[in-house]
Amino acid sequence: MFREALSITNKNLLCQFDGKIYQQVRGLTMEIVSSLDFANLYSYFFEDRVGVHSHPNISFYGRYINDCLRLVYAKDKLSTKCLLENLIVFNNYTIE
Repeated sequence: MFREALSITNKNLLCQFDGKIYQQVRGLTMEIVSSLDFANLYSYFFEDRVGVHSHPNISFYGRYINDCLRLVYAKDKLSTKCLLENLIVFNNYTIE
């Protein structure tokens, strides 16, 4: 699913500059909106894989790019931190 999303979001990349339209033919998009969408898709892939949105101890989990807001039922801060660190493992970055 993630590879398919990557493929779809990086086809027919067009941008406009100085009244002219250009098509990017190699590489991945670096356009701001697409880059933000890509970051959200990347994060959602890992969150969905572990079922963070249906975890019994997490009543709310929201994320936008690298900012997360969540409501977690746990004994203390350390338990909360351990739960999230062990539940959601992202390649190449860490939630703190």
